[in-house]
Amino acid sequence: MSTPLLEVRDLTLRSGQGRVIVSGVDLTVGAGETIGIVGESGSGKSMTARALMGLLPRGVEVSGSVTYQGRELLPGRRGRRLHDDFAMVFQDPFTMLNPLMRAGRHISETLRDPRGRRLRGAAARKQERVRLAEVGIHDPSVADRYPFELSGGMRQRVGIAATLSCDPTLLLADEPTTALDVTTQAEILALLKKIQRERDMGMVLITHDLGVAFGMCDRIYVLYAGQLVEVGPSAGIERRPLHPYTQGLLDSEPPADRRLATLTSMPGSVPRASDVLGTCPFADRCAWVADECRRPTPLRRTEEGRSTACVRIGEIGGELARAGRRQGAAVPAPAERRDDLLVEVRDLRKDFTRAGRTVHALRGVTLEVGKGESVGIVGESGSGKTTLGRCLVGLETPTGGTVRIGDVDAGDYARLPGRVVAALRSRVQMAFQDPYSTLSPARSIGAVLKEAIRLNGSAPGQADGSGRGRPGGSGRRLDGEVAELLALVGLPAEYAGRKPAALSGGERQRVALARALARKPDLIVCDEIVSALDVSVQAQILTLLTRLQRELGVAYVFITHDLAVVRQVTDRLYVLRHGQLVESGATEKVLDEPEAAYTRTLISSIPARTEKETQP
Repeated sequence: MSTPLLEVRDLTLRSGQGRVIVSGVDLTVGAGETIGIVGESGSGKSMTARALMGLLPRGVEVSGSVTYQGRELLPGRRGRRLHDDFAMVFQDPFTMLNPLMRAGRHISETLRDPRGRRLRGAAARKQERVRLAEVGIHDPSVADRYPFELSGGMRQRVGIAATLSCDPTLLLADEPTTALDVTTQAEILALLKKIQRERDMGMVLITHDLGVAFGMCDRIYVLYAGQLVEVGPSAGIERRPLHPYTQGLLDSEPPADRRLATLTSMPGSVPRASDVLGTCPFADRCAWVADECRRPTPLRRTEEGRSTACVRIGEIGGELARAGRRQGAAVPAPAERRDDLLVEVRDLRKDFTRAGRTVHALRGVTLEVGKGESVGIVGESGSGKTTLGRCLVGLETPTGGTVRIGDVDAGDYARLPGRVVAALRSRVQMAFQDPYSTLSPARSIGAVLKEAIRLNGSAPGQADGSGRGRPGGSGRRLDGEVAELLALVGLPAEYAGRKPAALSGGERQRVALARALARKPDLIVCDEIVSALDVSVQAQILTLLTRLQRELGVAYVFITHDLAVVRQVTDRLYVLRHGQLVESGATEKVLDEPEAAYTRTLISSIPARTEKETQP
């Protein structure tokens, strides 16, 4: 490669207390090249990107060298950024867009005429339309809308248009599609690639989705606990990883083309970078760890274009490849279980009226869930998935149609006696995408679970003969029931004393499930509960759901935009579009032999691997 557009050498970040966050990162980006930085949450991906942008939090110290087109950036520019050269796209466009500004204003406020004066009036309006068209928005009225009036995908497009309005030569994209459905994700990724080619921009893509990284990037940097553990061309890393951590990430991804008997996940979690200096940071989670791994393991070149920090790769390379191939064993689709109905929805309709405009969120949806069955609901944003789930748990009241849970008409909780509502609340629970927003930051995990136990009377397995459970009792017994719930979701009893902020995303999701299970539900509505999790943590949660279903007989309504995930955990599948049911049936049949054109579109939007996973 000729002179890099961006070159980073020995980038090290420390907190105000001197704790290392990122250690000795080297990377290069050429004009028109895309590099990917991948790794689990806590690996230091976003902090590395923020260091390049000069957007580090106050108190974080940066050292090393960052040169842009041969010009050193770090000395004298801590906290500043190159507005005209670098730009950043964030995961949540709401963090980029001012809710009080119209979409067009976000774009035109950075546009200047040849004399450096801000564009105004007709000239600004014209450029707003041009820039929106560049990101695939050809409706000029979008320029006059506020962010809350746009869909998630539309907001991301506006955010990209605003980011590109300064005509950067280097774009940093931090998880730009994580919260988007598969078709919108595919559109946004294709859009970024198209604009990059047209402008010959360099791009740094930060993601925990290896499918996205392999499809978008020329080279990949694998970051773990603040250290680089592998670097190489994306095709080479996908075909033959040279570090156990990279192989672990690959193994944790659920395949889109088959259901596995057991999902693979890496044990443990990412340690703090400061705790693993002077050793292989992955040693405590690695199946191939040896004494030599406890010494410093710098990145070293092994072949043309490939580098690894695994000191044992020469010895374990063959085992690593065989371990990866073993993940491919498929299992038959589960038998349908629909005789004993738990939930029956008929012709469900839900309308929302805002500012005189009526939105038909659900248009005559019919659905059934059997006892102990797992049913998936898929579709793009705006398809009505979440509205349907909220109707099932009484958070929304349908405009028409019926919802029956057991022998109770549960269409309108407001019209039911209090005791019936209480029984329904215990029978049907909901787990949300962001458990942090549903957990009080001021209360301990134990206090949250005790409250749920008191509402129901008892933890699982401790009901009295009537099936209603005993009323809340002594503090010692409640502590025991909290410990039982935590054990049920794979957490140690001492977590009862922790606050939500002290837990990882996966641990908070386990707590949310424990809280739901405290009510001894027959059904849990899972609304995108793994969409924001790393692939390894995602595999842990999906495995947990399968175990809980097997042990407790709980049923699931699993709402997701991830078709690979829905294949692994559901028996039957419903596909929604614009509030209407377009296809339903056994999950394997719908995904392998889709009848509706829309279902085929969803399947074709799944990020493609460059070659089919190897099966034994």
